[in-house]
Amino acid sequence: MKDILLKTQNDIFSLRVAGICLNDGKILLHKTSDNNGYSLPGGHVTFQETAEQAIIREFSEEIGADIWLGNLKWIGENFFNRSGYPCHQICFYYTVHLLDAQITKNRKFIGNEHSKPIYFEWIPLSSLDRIKLYPENIKTLLNDIHSKEIKHFVCKRKTT
Repeated sequence: MKDILLKTQNDIFSLRVAGICLNDGKILLHKTSDNNGYSLPGGHVTFQETAEQAIIREFSEEIGADIWLGNLKWIGENFFNRSGYPCHQICFYYTVHLLDAQITKNRKFIGNEHSKPIYFEWIPLSSLDRIKLYPENIKTLLNDIHSKEIKHFVCKRKTT
């Protein structure tokens, strides 16, 4: 499968999906070893794959979890630097419910992507102000997570 990740000499474009997974006042976030900021779990959509198929696949690949896919909540246009190149990313954010209760019991655990570890952690919603979370406006959007309206946002940052 080929990710929708297009690179030119000067720019990068990607199509991504992410899961908003809440449990007992906590949110599931992840980070890689080369980044001190967290993001919502997910990954790139591949060619000929729907966003819904992609989020189900990503949770299965990264943490071996079956999920129940909830509603599309946000559509984000994220602008940032990736490996020194300007990146324009479109991301679909869905609510996600884990079908494996064991995963919700482990505060921290390690997942896997292309043989690289991904560090997952259940972070209390009350602690989000103390961590770096990308995109930054997710913290604000979570305040209105129960809205039935699909929100569109734009987030620009200068560094990864």
